[in-house]
Amino acid sequence: MGLNEYLAGLKPESVDTGFDNLKGVYKMKVKAITVNEANQYIDVPHYKIDLEVLEVLDGNGSPGRTLRRNYAKAEMPSEKASKTVKNLVNDLFTAGLSVDSSSVEALEASFESLRESIVYVKAYGWKPQPDSDEIQMWNVKAEKNVKKLIEKASATPF
Repeated sequence: MGLNEYLAGLKPESVDTGFDNLKGVYKMKVKAITVNEANQYIDVPHYKIDLEVLEVLDGNGSPGRTLRRNYAKAEMPSEKASKTVKNLVNDLFTAGLSVDSSSVEALEASFESLRESIVYVKAYGWKPQPDSDEIQMWNVKAEKNVKKLIEKASATPF
């Protein structure tokens, strides 16, 4: 059978299955932390961190899934970047990663050395309104607290 015959008998199927929000505890690696200017999606200069799942410790999803967060490159949050540079430094500290926060230049120079670093994350979904779509949320966790999170999650009956 040639391609023409194959196409003539082909019945299209929907492939729009999407991804469920990650919910659980994950061992992840830092793919990148980048410095970005304001754009059509984020209204202020910002830092963007991309994390990739290495291991699902408890929950759904699979290795290779990613999480992203934008941090306003400022002391105060904006409408589209509710986290600030302080949140970024605190998240990295919580993960056990060190950066030089003595200046903007020193902080940004630290980012490349964090590629491939391990970060533990608790991810969950949140609905701002009962009838709204669920939003992916996540928090960085210290490695020493991961075992407790997994034990607590496995003890929860739902």
